[in-house]
Amino acid sequence: MSTFRFNVHTCLTLLAASLMATLTASAADLYMSPTGSGNKSGNAWDNAMQYTDAKSLEDAYGKLQHGDTLNLAAGEYKGGTITLKNDGKSEKDIITIKGQIKDGNMPTFVGEWGKHDANKGFTLFNVEAGSRWIGIQNIAARNVRGFFWTNSPGNITGIRIKNVEVRETRDGFIFTGGASASEPETGSNDILVEDAKVIHYSKRGFRIRDGVYNATFKNCVADAGGKEWATEPFHMGFSSQGGSGGSGVYDHDITFIDCIAMNNYHDAGSGYWNADGFCAERNCYNITYIGCIAYDNTDGGWDDKSANPLLIGCVALRNKRNLRFWSNDPGVVLYRTVSGYPYKRGGNSSSVCMWTGGIAKIFKSTFFGDRPGWELSRYRAPAEVEAALRAFHHDSVVVLSDGNQADKRIILDNTKVMSTEESAKVLPDFAYGQSEKYEIGTALDGLGSGSNQGYHSSWRSEDYMTIGRKLQPAIVKQGKLLDAKPINVFIDKNPTGWYFSGWRVVDMKRIKGQGIDGSDCMGLVAKATANGAGGTYRTKRAGCDINLADREKADWHFSFMINTNGNSNVPKMAAKIFSMDNSEKTKDITLAGKFDPAVQGWQQISIPVKDFESGNTPLTSFAGFYVRVDGSISNPILFDDIKLTPGQAEAKTIAAAPTSSAASASSPVSTASDEPQLADIPKGDANSLKSITVYDNKRDSGWYHSGWSGGKMKDFAGKGPDGSNCIGITGTPGQGGVTFRTKREGTDHATPDSDQGKWALQFVMSSTMNMKIKLLSLEKGVDSKEVYTSKYKAGDEVNGWQKYSIPLKDSMPTAQRFSGIAIRVPKGMSEPIMIDNMTLELLPN
Repeated sequence: MSTFRFNVHTCLTLLAASLMATLTASAADLYMSPTGSGNKSGNAWDNAMQYTDAKSLEDAYGKLQHGDTLNLAAGEYKGGTITLKNDGKSEKDIITIKGQIKDGNMPTFVGEWGKHDANKGFTLFNVEAGSRWIGIQNIAARNVRGFFWTNSPGNITGIRIKNVEVRETRDGFIFTGGASASEPETGSNDILVEDAKVIHYSKRGFRIRDGVYNATFKNCVADAGGKEWATEPFHMGFSSQGGSGGSGVYDHDITFIDCIAMNNYHDAGSGYWNADGFCAERNCYNITYIGCIAYDNTDGGWDDKSANPLLIGCVALRNKRNLRFWSNDPGVVLYRTVSGYPYKRGGNSSSVCMWTGGIAKIFKSTFFGDRPGWELSRYRAPAEVEAALRAFHHDSVVVLSDGNQADKRIILDNTKVMSTEESAKVLPDFAYGQSEKYEIGTALDGLGSGSNQGYHSSWRSEDYMTIGRKLQPAIVKQGKLLDAKPINVFIDKNPTGWYFSGWRVVDMKRIKGQGIDGSDCMGLVAKATANGAGGTYRTKRAGCDINLADREKADWHFSFMINTNGNSNVPKMAAKIFSMDNSEKTKDITLAGKFDPAVQGWQQISIPVKDFESGNTPLTSFAGFYVRVDGSISNPILFDDIKLTPGQAEAKTIAAAPTSSAASASSPVSTASDEPQLADIPKGDANSLKSITVYDNKRDSGWYHSGWSGGKMKDFAGKGPDGSNCIGITGTPGQGGVTFRTKREGTDHATPDSDQGKWALQFVMSSTMNMKIKLLSLEKGVDSKEVYTSKYKAGDEVNGWQKYSIPLKDSMPTAQRFSGIAIRVPKGMSEPIMIDNMTLELLPN
């Protein structure tokens, strides 16, 4: 695996130099205006080319050579997507689009996007993946879906943007990295954005993702516009995301200097109001904020989960949680930073000067206002993180509640402590509702005992970067490739960002209840006889695709189950897969001979991914597929259990299920001559590394059962498989559901990730009927999803009882604790369904 390092001083040297070189006109420079002039050759302003549409500008840009500039006259331009590309080797090769400033006006591109048009409109500048050295200067836009986007998969070097403004947009700037864990250096890098404003947006001002590094944003503004512009959940000003969870791809060495994030808004009713000024996710590190300001955001001024964040001279005012940091890797460092008057505008949770879920080291900073200074939170924290929670204050001025002052995890060193009553008198005109002030200036200089205690405006005259890096040295993280294991593409439902579509007379649709186990599947449908028509299932959203470059190398196969669904004449079909990288070409593979059209039921097809490749570039990402049809289809041709497998999937055939109100799919038929006995249904698993009893004969203290909308859960005496007590589902068939759970912390069960094995919930049930079940956790923010029980049968039925084994990660992928189950009452239930012998098993990998 290749590694690389970044010297923070490279960023400072870059900023000390000219951020955008003044380009003198050469014979190759071109000139363009809305109306054109002279002979319209573009060789001078007097002969300016005419802008007719986005294509005319793109064509003019395509004529430029390394080092050239396309000059645009001030005025209004009807906007459209302009694709930019360059193959420069260094900054001298940069190709620039530069606007003329006349009477205070710049070239302004105008679209028709509105704040309710989430998926409409265009992005003005689209940089082609793999490009090198592109500049944009003195340009404005309004009513566009986006201003600037580095196209997926990124891998772009040398972006220089200066003095631009976009108003009324969805996402102002999107920088996509395109890195992989094996090749982190291929991420987009050497990015410099200065004096960029995004005013009024419905989603994000500046977004960084998927392996961007060595990027600097200076004097940039993200002003969401508050409630009026909160048409989508939810605003974020400056967002650093990194790669997807577990990908080993990081955004890193990102620097924000004198940037402002304000008026990010989210109304979630009585729930948690999000919307942050500056935010960074866990797959980020070495994020540095210098002189930045966040104010009037409904959640965090900063909400940063990254490793090794550093704040110098920053100010947070009137946000719900002014400063929110999660990391203990090694934690956040604040130097000469201010947090004042936190304010909650609605929803649940507390307002506080600073919230930390890790380690915070504070130097020469000031916290004030009418709210408690600190919240040290164990929210979603593993035991070792919770034990390490600390807040160290050095040479600072802080407001602490009585509880804060009694908290031994808050350590004070030469720090002045104020009560909330005393602190509320500090700069009262900075409080919410008093004014919209945010420039602290010298107002806090006298609050501490001299310039060395608390925030002081003289910090800019200090060698603050040297000081900051001594307190928080830069780190290097190396990505770890994911294991080459089967990857679900479609099972039961499509994930966020994936969609169905079709062309001509054929379409791909979601088909309810006709999947292998009675769950949903997808179906190819036709309105008429098809001739080269087809249906598609795919994503076009970076980060939603499956990045094979982040996984160990394998002989990947595209595998799926197909069911001809009673079609007497199966038409000719061919499949093709997609990549997010336009350079990775693929071809059609005919499906003839890969399954038996005479079989009534489900059959497995498995095709090597390399067979789809057309050209010398192997596929590094999977973004979907289509099936093309030549012929007629009477009934939908069904597809299910669609996966990428690291090797050929084991061929299998599942016979067509008999029609029955009691089951939606057939179960394997046992050929054993002797019927198994009750003793063959174990309470746990003999191969388990660790077993935890959830329910066996009686409920533990703190656990209870309930139901909703006609569903009921109750105890049944003597109805278990061995004559002991059990629990059971009753109620109106097909209405509501039931739960067996606890809501009391400490009575739930810890199921932390383990290198030894994977946790599964095992139980026996007096029915093989297919039902939806969801596993539950008390952890906040942990999402659970329903799964079908028929997918998790373990062994054969025993006297009508069936054993089930459900991996916890299938229902709640991020949970570390288990607190119960919720089951929907099945439609075909005619009598109570019993459940017993419920255990948690750590099964070997």
